Amino acid sequence: MKIMHKIIFLLMAGIMLSGCASTGGGYSQPVCSLIGAVAGGAGAAAVDGEDAGIAAGAAIGAALGYLACNQGVGDSDGDGVNDDLDQCPGTPAGTEVDETGCPVVKDSDGDGVNDDLDKCPGTPAGTTVGTDGCPLDSDGDGVIDDNDQCPGTPAGVEVDSNGCPKVGETIFTLEGVNFEFDSATLTPEAKSKLDAAVSTLSSNVGNKRIRVVGHTDSIGSETYNQKLSERRAQAVVNYLVSQGVDPSILISEGRGESEPIADNSTEEGRAKNRRVEFVIE
Repeated sequence: MKIMHKIIFLLMAGIMLSGCASTGGGYSQPVCSLIGAVAGGAGAAAVDGEDAGIAAGAAIGAALGYLACNQGVGDSDGDGVNDDLDQCPGTPAGTEVDETGCPVVKDSDGDGVNDDLDKCPGTPAGTTVGTDGCPLDSDGDGVIDDNDQCPGTPAGVEVDSNGCPKVGETIFTLEGVNFEFDSATLTPEAKSKLDAAVSTLSSNVGNKRIRVVGHTDSIGSETYNQKLSERRAQAVVNYLVSQGVDPSILISEGRGESEPIADNSTEEGRAKNRRVEFVIE
């Protein structure tokens, strides 16, 4: 009779082991161990019925079940979670994962950008950041948006610690054919340029003012050009005020032909010299 019991035990163990192994990891290791323990204990009980034999059979069955269940189950991405349980295969090396094999989502500085993507860890709380986790500096002036009192400063303009243009900085220059010939009447092209500059001029002054400076070429007398530059500067100020710019921040000045930036002996040079500059006071 005991021979029959042994045969039954071997059959049970064989079925359990082949079942676990053939699933390719279909059962979790604890489940396979449990199945092995039950099969081993039952088989031992069938063979001799002794408590010690049952316990030994259960232990051996559990070990065999664990090994059988683990057969063929790897950890392809090396994250510590077997492939059969890994819901995020192919995790990059060194990435911290949870029990499902997926990256642990962390945002240590609370800026809304996960640590693995955050190029500026430790950003102070409340700071506005970009997709890389670094503080935004939309106008590229070196002062982050949260501290910038003059957002939208034109490129290349030197600013102070508040992000506003420093005194003496030229923030805009009206170039090209801006006035009707030999007059202070703005052309449609000039008005379009000024319209586009209104918001920039209004938001990039801080507590300073803007000096609107008119310049001419050298054609005509020095006295005449001085007066013409004054009238043109004032015409620009008048137009800006009509478009909503606070008149208290604007000062007009004419400098005639005294400050050329190009050669007045050529048409190209004279065209460059006919300009209106906006300088921070």
